[in-house]
Amino acid sequence: MNNICRNRLSYNTLKEQNGTNIGYGDLLLTSEWCVKREEVIKRDENQCTRCKSKETIPLGGRNHAEAKVVCFYDKMENKYDFDVELVDAEKPVILHVHHHYYIMDRLPWDYKSDALITLCHECHNQVHHEEQIPVYSTIGELYSEISPCTRCQGSGYLPHYSHVKGGICFLCSGSRFNKSIFTIK
Repeated sequence: MNNICRNRLSYNTLKEQNGTNIGYGDLLLTSEWCVKREEVIKRDENQCTRCKSKETIPLGGRNHAEAKVVCFYDKMENKYDFDVELVDAEKPVILHVHHHYYIMDRLPWDYKSDALITLCHECHNQVHHEEQIPVYSTIGELYSEISPCTRCQGSGYLPHYSHVKGGICFLCSGSRFNKSIFTIK
């Protein structure tokens, strides 16, 4: 587990602190989701599987940079070496991990890796606007009464409010649906 994930609250700690009052956005802040997210992003070569964008690094204010690996020959050491160079990015890119489907009461990290894919935030929003993501019961039946949130159209994210709670939709709290698909036990 990397340091970023290690410093996050675990799901059990979150349950102890909040009881059953845990939103989907809160689940995405846990160490368990962080580990699963990093696993999927690494598998997808740290880039959006649709547009091939790589995540940018916030530099403060509205500035972002792309990290470029630079290979060079070190004459003093008589060997090739690598370094990372920061190059100004045209726009910020945030990588998300998208669920191809949901299963009622299954936690976001409790899916096989092939049910998840890396998308940049723009492609992720586009997928949620173009497709209805299926939600299944625990026995595999398709739920028809669950529809996408009317505020964010099922993306769970409002990019124009990224400065408030990371852009998580105010209406669905990031759950993407008109009702919760998770029951905290």
